[in-house]
Amino acid sequence: GDVQKPDKLVGSVNAAYSGIPVKINVVVDGASQYWTDPASGRWGPMPSELNMAAFFDPSKGMADILGNVKGLSADGTENVDGTDTYRLKGSVPATALKSLTSEVTATGNLSTTLWIGASDFLLRKADLVGPLLADEPADIDRTITIKDYNKAVKVETPVVP
Repeated sequence: GDVQKPDKLVGSVNAAYSGIPVKINVVVDGASQYWTDPASGRWGPMPSELNMAAFFDPSKGMADILGNVKGLSADGTENVDGTDTYRLKGSVPATALKSLTSEVTATGNLSTTLWIGASDFLLRKADLVGPLLADEPADIDRTITIKDYNKAVKVETPVVP
C-alpha cells in the first residue's frame, strides 16, 4: 500500500480464506476506513474493530511489533526489492498487535523475521508466523512489505453507496 501523510492510506491485502485466494483493497481517509467486499468487489465501510491507520502510526502498529520483539538474532543478508538488507529473527507476543485490531485473542508468541535496510536501517519487510485469533492455525503467515519510502502518492477516497 501507499501512505500519504498525515492520515491517508491505500493498499491491498492478499490472503487465503479456507484455501481460496482473496484480495481486498483498502483506503483510509482520516478516521474513515473503506474496503472492498471480497465477493462483490464493491467498496464499503471497514469494520470498526480493524484499524489499518494504526499500522502506520509511529506509536502503534509496526512500532508495537518492533518495540516488542524478543530474542532478536542475526540470520544473514538478503536482497528485498533491490535493497540489500540484514535479516533478523525473533518473536513477538500476539498481544503486541492489539493496536491493529481489538480482535486479537491469541496469547502466544509469533515467530518474527525482519528485513532491515543495510545502508539506511529502514524496515523493508516483516514476516509474522502464528495466530492472532485463538482459532487460527499455528502456521498462519502474515508478510508486510514496505518500500518506496518518501515517494509522493495521492490517495483518493472511494465513492461508497
